Amino acid sequence: MAIPYVIIPKGNPDNPEAPKKYYAQTKASSEVSLKKTRQGNFGRAAQRSAIPM
Repeated sequence: MAIPYVIIPKGNPDNPEAPKKYYAQTKASSEVSLKKTRQGNFGRAAQRSAIPM
């Protein structure tokens, strides 16, 4: 599965004349509610705790 992204130029706030650096930033494909985020993280945490070490 491909992850969509864009290249964003960012300047140095301390030195505006410095050349910009370019960073990849992922693009959101949909909105996720806080409730769904919490439910997803809880499930992953429960799976991790079941693994014996």
